[in-house]
Amino acid sequence: MASISNEQFRQVVEDTFKQLSLQYNIDLQPGSPLRLFLEAAINAIMRGERDVFLSNDPDNKANGFYSRFLDTAMGKLNLSVPRDRNSNFRPQIIPGKYIRNDASYSNLLQSLLVNGYSDSSLRNTLKALGLSYSQKVKT
Repeated sequence: MASISNEQFRQVVEDTFKQLSLQYNIDLQPGSPLRLFLEAAINAIMRGERDVFLSNDPDNKANGFYSRFLDTAMGKLNLSVPRDRNSNFRPQIIPGKYIRNDASYSNLLQSLLVNGYSDSSLRNTLKALGLSYSQKVKT
């Protein structure tokens, strides 16, 4: 199974952010609430990563995309995850299979709880951000 190195991945991320910041004329400040830009950036990074992945495996080809929602502290992102024909490609920028939120979502929940948000205000805050919340505890 072919894969890309961490250095190649970092280069794809850097090139993508440069291209998008020029295209949208946006200064990339950390924490900026530009959800559409973030979705476009993550999607472009994944496409670039797949291109590099496929260049290392000439017997494999691109095979479309599948939709995936990802809960983040900035809200729910709608991503188009690229696929390959051999089903070997897995983007490094998104969490693993069946995980639908990133570390920023967990950090947001923890900070809301630490700051004394009641259950109803916690639910309302997350709903306003378009994020899901369940009180179910896994045992």
